[in-house]
Amino acid sequence: MDCSEILEQLSEYLDSEAREQLCREIEKHLEHCHDCNLTVDKTRKTILLYQADRQVDVPFAVSERLRTALAREYGGPRSGD
Repeated sequence: MDCSEILEQLSEYLDSEAREQLCREIEKHLEHCHDCNLTVDKTRKTILLYQADRQVDVPFAVSERLRTALAREYGGPRSGD
């Protein structure tokens, strides 16, 4: 497996349901390729940052005091936002 194949299969590799054989091949390549390691690492971090930035609405009514405490703790919107 070479670098171009790694890049073609990267999204599948990062998917937790990726095929086992593909994962083994990619991990074997990553043992020896610094460039692909950097690409995988940057992609993972980008995904984590994107997921952390998503706002999650609470599916039930909460008191204003609880909403403010949650916003303070998790950086979400406060009342009136």
